[in-house]
Amino acid sequence: MNSILQKLLAGQVNLDSLLTDLIKEFIQKLLKAELTEFLNYEKYDPKGKNSGNSRNGYYTRNLKTKYGNIQDLKVPRNRNGEFNWKGKIT
Repeated sequence: MNSILQKLLAGQVNLDSLLTDLIKEFIQKLLKAELTEFLNYEKYDPKGKNSGNSRNGYYTRNLKTKYGNIQDLKVPRNRNGEFNWKGKIT
């Protein structure tokens, strides 16, 4: 983080770009945690084996926020298609 701060202070990193990247990373972590809660087991947990519903990759969405547009947000999905997210941040 120290090198990012140094680059930011030196004008080598765009603050808006940095903020949208941090927001994107935070939202993706939240979505993964929500899917874990939804499925009721952690990733790679044997409890999920043959459960009938499991993680099934990601789909991408673009998200418009007051801080800027977030491109290619990876939204997790489950095999049964029951977990969905209709995110809107303003």
